Amino acid sequence: ETLASIYTGNRCHMVVLTNDHRQAWVTNIGEDTVSIVDLESFRIVAAITAGKGPTGIAFSEDGHYAYVSNHGDRTVSVIDTGSHRVLKSIPVGANPHFLTIGPDGRIWGTNADGNDIYVIDTGTQERVASLEVGERPQQIAFGYRGSQGPFAFVTMGAAKKVIAVNADIKNLKKVDEIFVGDAPNGIWANPEGTRLYVSHERSNDVRVIDTGTSHVIETVEVGRKPIGVVVSR
Repeated sequence: ETLASIYTGNRCHMVVLTNDHRQAWVTNIGEDTVSIVDLESFRIVAAITAGKGPTGIAFSEDGHYAYVSNHGDRTVSVIDTGSHRVLKSIPVGANPHFLTIGPDGRIWGTNADGNDIYVIDTGTQERVASLEVGERPQQIAFGYRGSQGPFAFVTMGAAKKVIAVNADIKNLKKVDEIFVGDAPNGIWANPEGTRLYVSHERSNDVRVIDTGTSHVIETVEVGRKPIGVVVSR
């Protein structure tokens, strides 16, 4: 049963909860805005004009900053979550899409129409690293191999594989390729970082990867064109 329905804007793309779970931030591609929904009253409390075509959102560890990827102008906007002001626009590359916070506290993103991933430092608000990984990188999750890691695991939309990257920004490099299904997109890790769950747009399934062996250990058929995946904790 639907408890509430809220119109946030034209072509809303992504919904992300703030660190304290008091608000939901929603990107509206068609209006170049980010809507902020109070989760107690279920009312829109603010709308922020971001860059052109906002898509992904991630928050800094302290919750003071929101990062919004704008595929239309190839930037990531840095937003003060208290004042709702856009503090900076960081050029990152072709069609920035997915954003997530890494174990190092930095913001990691993918350029979905390019061939690279990038890292933004939340202290300096600068892009501090990037790495070419292959055509159409989609989403990123982090995992470990025993005591080794963390590694960034990147789904490659134009290939049937997940790329493992050493997550040390001073030594970013590809360390492994894991062959999966057709058009991998969404990826999520369990809390221990020992399992990865990958959704495939064309295989119509979710595959489970053991990060220790880099092998697919289970395949689960799901509905048509799955894009995202989330692991409950």
